[in-house]
Amino acid sequence: MDTLNSIVTFLTSEIFNDAAKVFGLVAFLGLVLQKKKIEQVFTGTVRSMMGFLILMAGVNLLFVNINPITEILRHGFAGEYEAGILARVAEGQSAVFFKDYGPEIGMIMVGAFLVNLLVARFSPWKIVYMTVHLILQNVWVVLAILITVTPWTLPVRVIVASVFLGIWQTVVPWITLPWSRKVTGNDDFTLGHGIHTSTILTAWIASKIGKKDDSAEKIKFPERLAFLDDPYIMTTIIFLFLFLIGLIFAGPDWVSENYAGGKNPWIWMIMSAVYGGTGLSILLYGVKTLLSEILAAFKGIAKKLVPGAIPALDMPVFFGYAPTALMIGFITHMVVGTIIMFVMAAVSPENVVFPAIVPSFFEGGTAAIFGNATGGKRGAILGGVISAILCYTFLPLAVAVANPMADYLRQFSLSDYTVVFNAIGNLLKAVFGT
Repeated sequence: MDTLNSIVTFLTSEIFNDAAKVFGLVAFLGLVLQKKKIEQVFTGTVRSMMGFLILMAGVNLLFVNINPITEILRHGFAGEYEAGILARVAEGQSAVFFKDYGPEIGMIMVGAFLVNLLVARFSPWKIVYMTVHLILQNVWVVLAILITVTPWTLPVRVIVASVFLGIWQTVVPWITLPWSRKVTGNDDFTLGHGIHTSTILTAWIASKIGKKDDSAEKIKFPERLAFLDDPYIMTTIIFLFLFLIGLIFAGPDWVSENYAGGKNPWIWMIMSAVYGGTGLSILLYGVKTLLSEILAAFKGIAKKLVPGAIPALDMPVFFGYAPTALMIGFITHMVVGTIIMFVMAAVSPENVVFPAIVPSFFEGGTAAIFGNATGGKRGAILGGVISAILCYTFLPLAVAVANPMADYLRQFSLSDYTVVFNAIGNLLKAVFGT
């Protein structure tokens, strides 16, 4: 038992704690299995890790510079925390949860990954789930649900959660594959994240009511506005507009004191928007670098270890296919989420959550990309609308069945958690009468 614990601890603390290591390991194994030359193995491994790190550098630059928009808008439109708007900060709660259940979380992570490989190897669902931080987040939410609504002991929770997540992380990305194929035009990879519910539903409905040929990417601006065809310029302008609204309503003095470090808030606002647009450009370059290496290396795994395997990857790998749809989904998610916030304020003030910028950008944008692929501009708009409804309407029920991670869910109200995991949690709650 001590040996098993040591192995699990090593894997969770030294390998699964950093997705760059996982991508490097996968690239290394894939290239070795293809019997590539040692210099090709070295180069492919390092470039795969570098691609992911560049991607994450872009994500972090994007996150750090646009995340303040949420709190500035919240302060401007919704008042302080005491007014009923729940702050979307969950780092403290997740840290406590990890401290209390660290070994159990580690065992489930490793168990779920092994089940994923076994299911992919011996079933028709040929998916290897590569979004490591989502494996961890999935474990957090599922474990929180099992702790809240079941009387199960640690061994039972580990087995149930490992099997469920291993199957979930194989089958659901496989179900998403036909829709991701509409975006990419191939089966090189599929989506691996917590937003399958919104993307699948959006793509399906958009295919029924939209016009595929009327793509958002075909939007043409007048000659004097042709600069808006540049997705990075468009992104920067949208961020700047949101900052401007927040600055006007929250007040320049408040923004200067709380976010601009006492400096001129207008200059800070402009630079934050520019940094955000720069983050997106770095992110997409990282995606390009990562995909060029990891897909070539993955062929070895697809031939030798898991025949026919397809990697399930994070949302940003789809951004470059439809950057205009990404922006449409981002904005519509924010708008619909804000409307839902005001409705919830009247109906259930204690459960109100202001729609955060980062989830709006990533989930709303990705759902819109899928919607655009099957239903054009109408599908892109639909992606933002559907993702916002799924994320915020069902959130109070999800929070109730995953109490140890309630604040985390308010921060990352992904549609898989608020709809599917929520439904499973409430079913277990009814079964056990908790």
